[in-house]
Amino acid sequence: MRSGRRRFFATQINGAGEAVELSVVGKPYRKLVRDLTRLPALKAYKLGDAAKIPPKEPGGLNIEGLAATPDGPLLIGLRGPIPDGKALLIPLNNPQEVVAGKSARLGAPILLALGGRGVRSIDYVPALGQYIIMAGAAGISGKFQMYRWSGVADEDPVAVNGENFSGLQPEAMIAYPGPPVRMLVFSDDGTREKGSLMCKDLPVGQRRFRTLWITL
Repeated sequence: MRSGRRRFFATQINGAGEAVELSVVGKPYRKLVRDLTRLPALKAYKLGDAAKIPPKEPGGLNIEGLAATPDGPLLIGLRGPIPDGKALLIPLNNPQEVVAGKSARLGAPILLALGGRGVRSIDYVPALGQYIIMAGAAGISGKFQMYRWSGVADEDPVAVNGENFSGLQPEAMIAYPGPPVRMLVFSDDGTREKGSLMCKDLPVGQRRFRTLWITL
């Protein structure tokens, strides 16, 4: 496990246009995985065991989604594990306190039916009053699907049909309020080959990623 992983941290955007810099807010929190494994409501999912498995292996713990809610908490979305074919969302109720040095307060987990997929990205879109979720397999292969979700725990997400993600590895999104509302989807092209090398092994200035606009 790389030393820079398993940290929860906050940043602030400074500047505008091309003169933008990020600065760290507060202190990185390194005990989130421990907190997840100790939450009684999550014991059935054995996240302590999952944390010992490489994140892209079957059953491995892999956090990929993080969304701000209208009320202040964050939703943590797991790419894996996917218990009983359902994706796991876990509320983090005090994110500002966490980066100020306090322990995490986690809420009751939410199970989402995403066609046997986990969460790759999740964003709340105020213009829609809904969350947009990009779902994908816990491992390397598998098909991707976008969903709308109301944010109500016992309501199933609804698939956004008609979009083709073949050849892409969607890993992140940005919402543009519109009108019309659009999502800019980013593809993780680190393993895409360019010549004899994968993209992630190229010199920094030659690395690339692809994007896709989706109108909702």
